[in-house]
Amino acid sequence: MEAIIGNSILLQIIIGKKWSILRHICLVVFFAILFYPSIDGEMINKLSPKNANVIINGLKYSSLIAFLVAMFFIYLNLLVLTPKFLLKNKISVYLLFCFLSVLLMYISEIIVSKQFLYMVEELAPLPKFTLKSFVDSSLIPIVFLAASAGYQVFKKWVVDSAQLAALKQTKVEQELTNLKNQINPHFLFNTLNNLNTLITVDADKASAVVLGLSDVLRYQLYEAVEDKVLLKKDIEILQQYLELEKIRRDNFQFSINTEPEVFNVLIPPFIFINFVENAIKHSVDNMNFSYISVHYTITNGRLHFTCKNSKPSIIKTNLNGGLGLQNIKRRLELIYEDRFELQIKSNSNEFVIELYLPL
Repeated sequence: MEAIIGNSILLQIIIGKKWSILRHICLVVFFAILFYPSIDGEMINKLSPKNANVIINGLKYSSLIAFLVAMFFIYLNLLVLTPKFLLKNKISVYLLFCFLSVLLMYISEIIVSKQFLYMVEELAPLPKFTLKSFVDSSLIPIVFLAASAGYQVFKKWVVDSAQLAALKQTKVEQELTNLKNQINPHFLFNTLNNLNTLITVDADKASAVVLGLSDVLRYQLYEAVEDKVLLKKDIEILQQYLELEKIRRDNFQFSINTEPEVFNVLIPPFIFINFVENAIKHSVDNMNFSYISVHYTITNGRLHFTCKNSKPSIIKTNLNGGLGLQNIKRRLELIYEDRFELQIKSNSNEFVIELYLPL
């Protein structure tokens, strides 16, 4: 319960377990004050001392019994009727029990009055069992029962809302984890393909690929498990990733341009690598020079990421990207909701992605 309601002091006092004893004490004290007998001294003085003592004692006993009866039915409603019937949508059964509770409280009031206040008729007539008196006497018990039921309904609503929010958050976190984990197989598949080619062609380059791959995987295993990492570290891994691609392709260049203030920005790990993978895929050209240009800056309080790549002379793939871009869009939506801006542009010679993230 405490974990569900969080740090809200008010909610902890209202529904928290550690405050339950204090709440019960306050409830009992409230009804004790409410049912404390009110004795009109001026009217009592008109009676004989014997009758006055009888009436005072009768008022005390009747108030005590009325208090005990009220507390019984209120706790019956709090602990039994509301949880077992009202909160389980058995409305008709709950209303029937509430009617019976009000009726029994009214009958007990009549019995107590006749038992202990038989002398009070000198001051005012004793209540009689009539439909009008029942309706008049039912208002306060109904208010008490409605208030106790309302408390239980509110308590359940708070707990259910918190649990629903927690489940939603867990689902989002699980989806984010799944999306992030898809990066590793995709990247690993591409790199191992490159390595397989280089082993028989250039052992030195193959060795460099293995070392670079080791750095990238170490980052993913030990550092990228956090929700956010320093952009500086993410850029270093991106640099390593592009270096691996440069080893594989002779006629390829890349550049990563940054401003000093971006290095300490915290971002979700691997948030940009899908864009670079997409740029690599769409820049492959075995006949002509190809390039990728990455730029980071801070613009109007937002991190501005730009990734440009040359287009090959013969386009073989869909320039809108595949699974990688779909994953990163979904990941951005889960993390930033509608607070990010993604622009994908294409012209005859170049493919451009611009991403704006809030700081």
